[in-house]
Amino acid sequence: LAAIATYAPYAVRRDFISWAALAFVALDASALLFAGLVLGGIVTFTIVAIDHVKLRRLLRSIVRGGQILEPSS
Repeated sequence: LAAIATYAPYAVRRDFISWAALAFVALDASALLFAGLVLGGIVTFTIVAIDHVKLRRLLRSIVRGGQILEPSS
């Protein structure tokens, strides 16, 4: 678990993903690479969609409370 906790933040970096993709293609595992990229896209979409809905709910509750939102400069 310590190794996973140490190296997991690097797994989402662009350079790591690029080098891993190159390794998969070099090993002729491009179908596995494609599946991994699709899975990563689905996970990313899910997280962003949940955060978006939460922020929209927060905005609506602020407006319903009578507060006025001003853009920051």
